[in-house]
Amino acid sequence: MSPPIAKISRPALKGVVVRARLLRHLDRLLRDHPVVWIGAPAGSGKTTLASSWIEARRGPCLWYHVDSGDADPATFFYYAREAVSRAAGRKRIRLPLLTPEYARGLDVYVRRFFESAGAAVPPGTVLVLDDYQDCPADAPLHALLPLGLAALPPGIPVVVLSRSAPPPAFARHLAHGRIGFITGDELDLSAAETRALARGRAGAIPAARVAAVHARTRGWLAGTLLMLEGARRRLPAPATAESSEQQVLFEYFAAELFDRSGREDQHVLLATAVLPEIDAAAAVALSGDGRAGEILSDLVRRNFFTARLPGAAARYRLHPLFREFLLSRARQAFGVAGWDTHLDRAAEILVRGGRAEDAAAILIAEGARDGLVRLVAAHAPALAAQGRRATIASWVGALPERTVREDPWLSYWAGMCSAPEQARAHLERAYRSFASRGDVPGLLSAWSGYVATFLYVWDRFDGLDPWIAEMEALGLERLEGMPPEISAQVAFGMLASLMWRRASHPDTERWADRAAALVDADIAPELRMQLATYVVFYRVWWKGDDAGAAAVVSAMRSLAAGRDVMPLAQILWCIIEATFEARMGRGAACFAAVDRGLALARDTGIAGLEHQLAIQGAYGALATGDLEVARRYHRSARAHLAPDQRANAAHFWHVGAWIELCSGNLDAARACAERGLAPADGSGADPARPWLDHTLAAIALERGEPRAALELWGRSLAWARGARNAVMEHDALLMLAEVHRRGGEEPRAVDRLREALRLGREHHVTRHPWNGWRRDVMARLAALAFEHGIEVEHVTEYVHANELVAPGEATPERWPWPVRIRTLGPFELWRGGSPVVFSGKLPRKPLELLHALAALGASSPSEQVVADELWPEMDGAAGRHALETTLYRLRRILGDPTLVVRSGGALKLDASRVWTDVDALNVRMAAARGSLQDGANDLERVRWSVTGLLELYRGPPFSHLEAQWAIKARERIRGAVVRVLRVALARLASAGDRAAVDECLEHLAHADPELRQRLA
Repeated sequence: MSPPIAKISRPALKGVVVRARLLRHLDRLLRDHPVVWIGAPAGSGKTTLASSWIEARRGPCLWYHVDSGDADPATFFYYAREAVSRAAGRKRIRLPLLTPEYARGLDVYVRRFFESAGAAVPPGTVLVLDDYQDCPADAPLHALLPLGLAALPPGIPVVVLSRSAPPPAFARHLAHGRIGFITGDELDLSAAETRALARGRAGAIPAARVAAVHARTRGWLAGTLLMLEGARRRLPAPATAESSEQQVLFEYFAAELFDRSGREDQHVLLATAVLPEIDAAAAVALSGDGRAGEILSDLVRRNFFTARLPGAAARYRLHPLFREFLLSRARQAFGVAGWDTHLDRAAEILVRGGRAEDAAAILIAEGARDGLVRLVAAHAPALAAQGRRATIASWVGALPERTVREDPWLSYWAGMCSAPEQARAHLERAYRSFASRGDVPGLLSAWSGYVATFLYVWDRFDGLDPWIAEMEALGLERLEGMPPEISAQVAFGMLASLMWRRASHPDTERWADRAAALVDADIAPELRMQLATYVVFYRVWWKGDDAGAAAVVSAMRSLAAGRDVMPLAQILWCIIEATFEARMGRGAACFAAVDRGLALARDTGIAGLEHQLAIQGAYGALATGDLEVARRYHRSARAHLAPDQRANAAHFWHVGAWIELCSGNLDAARACAERGLAPADGSGADPARPWLDHTLAAIALERGEPRAALELWGRSLAWARGARNAVMEHDALLMLAEVHRRGGEEPRAVDRLREALRLGREHHVTRHPWNGWRRDVMARLAALAFEHGIEVEHVTEYVHANELVAPGEATPERWPWPVRIRTLGPFELWRGGSPVVFSGKLPRKPLELLHALAALGASSPSEQVVADELWPEMDGAAGRHALETTLYRLRRILGDPTLVVRSGGALKLDASRVWTDVDALNVRMAAARGSLQDGANDLERVRWSVTGLLELYRGPPFSHLEAQWAIKARERIRGAVVRVLRVALARLASAGDRAAVDECLEHLAHADPELRQRLA
């Protein structure tokens, strides 16, 4: 719908007498006040003054004709945006339409709009608001304009033309002296100005007659013009009209002048007065007179209450008083039937010219129901896209209620322009009516609108059940052949409805796939982003499909980078990006997206998404272990938590519980989780309670309540399996394994772990939204998996993705250590997953230092002790210097200088990143001694102890070194092994397990014959 030119065009008046005193007065006022209010009755010359002042100063202007349509603020900003775009020329501007997402932050939107508009137009541009009195008294625009005018940058003056005083909303501007005034008395013509005006009229008028005119009108411009015209034509002056009765005076002279005009001229004026803006073609079409354009042009030439609008094509606008007079005559002249026909023809002309709002105003004023119904059907979609739903509501509201109820599209638009609770009755009626008529596009549109009322409120989802059933009956196939906008709206509504209300629905994945396929459709960017938000959410939180989520994120990144993408789409993109980056554990990227989205919401006034943004920030912080940042985002989320959003409230307390749990505050964690139970249950959101069960289970385990943890995780596991939620199922299985591990039930723990990791491998789950926030727990489970050879490749990928640290001395060799060192038997050095191979001469001394640290590591020897052991022949200073040089060389071999830790004068290998078989052997021997102290009943544990020792003991330690420290360490280790094995083998022999004894002795015969001999 193209904007009417007249609405944003300055009238170009001809034959105007320049009133220098008023131009100077206006200049003075604008030097002292950013706003000048020219308030005077109709016909006082307000428009003439403002237009001639702009003409005289030859500066740029934004001229805006206010009318009743501006009762919808979105209409004002739609046309203002168009006016700014024209004034800005080739400069690209980004002024958003006032669409519904700005409703909660309207004041911010208004300030940003005026700030951006002021920056976009040329310096010194004047904003003129004409006919301000035509904005309805209760219109929201009155409250918004003062905010906007205050936000205009300096150097953008504002002139308001109105028949009335500023409304109360301008009180602050008045109190701070920001408004200057020109009143009707100041606009009155002086005697000299009246004489100058008379000289400009065609034909001589006697001076006495001009003086009489001035005395009678007291300088009222409209009356003066009419009386001068009457004087030129020698019309009789009214006998009773006084200057205080200006309307009477105007009507008298207008009637006299009109009645003395030719019949053709009268007919053209009466026929065209119905249009607020007239071009020659429309004038001819309405009047049937080929001279209609010439007649209007002659009125402009004579400056007779008619202005020509700017532009190549001739377009005209009648003075409101003159048009009002002509309309009253036209209704009488045409008669009832003729006037109705004429109105229909005028509305048709307006619609063809892209001026549907003017057509609606005419049809509403005259009660033309059928034409208005057609107008709504044709133009409501475009108005809705522009955010002008109040305009649609005013059109529909002007129709009889019965008409609206009987037309499904009118009911649909009545619902789409109402608050959610009121909208549902309209939309349900529309849906039923569409269904009875077999109108599938209408039916799907009404279904989408109804479902959206739940998805945008986020309070209760149980009302979605019958609507999910309706779509089940319709089937996904109904979308085939539908316009992509309708398909996308239905896919968004159904996927979101199923995720929040019917997670176990068998078609959830099909709807997710359908939504993903529509992400690249040729539809509005905002709708694409809405679809992408739920597709990413489903793939990340439901399926663990990080690769699929990454593909959607990549597609949306290019869309978000577009220059013309509006703020809502940009904020939705920030949510998508933050969700994905939090899942990937990339905290900095997540925080950047969240902060960018929050800033956009703050700067644009788009409210309602801040809570979701902040929660994603908390997720990102939990994923990276930064609990202070998590708390900061959690506080921000609470500040934006609306009281009517129970699902959001449950989510908020769920995240708060995890922050407290990860901080070790178990009482606070339980209190948070329990506060989330009521909103979770009240929301009817399907996943809400299972998420909280999962959280409460983790808290119960840490509080030493394993039975409660098992019950709660059992419930969340059952829900996850029903919902085919691989992420929740995987996490619940992992934590059930942890419960059994802590309870000493290693076989059951291993079974659960095997099940969880198989699922994780199949779904490529390498990061976890909940358990992954507790790296200590996940590290222990990963170590258990390595120890039992469960999904080793997948678990290795998991350790790297989550940057897990080895949980302790019992961590198995299969853990993806940065460095592994074997000194029992043949020496081996592994860096990453590959053996280190030395070319040329071996770095003998750095490797000896490495052996020494492996042998002496448990005691954390001082640097001096290490130097004395390796360089006994050197004095203290020389030994320390040699140690310094050798340590530098060793660090280069290891590839990471931090793997050898210097602390408090002591040296040691970083046990969390360097595995040595000596440390592992010591742990195994300690475990073996513990099992042997339990008595002879548990032979399986004894056999396990022996097998574990022999796996590590492949030969004498440091066998190629003959330094004193190496000999001592070798004998110490051999002695400890002999003592443990002697007891273990005796226990096995007494139990009659000779095969286990022989197997052990045979292994030692090959690995370390001397040790075998000692055991004999």
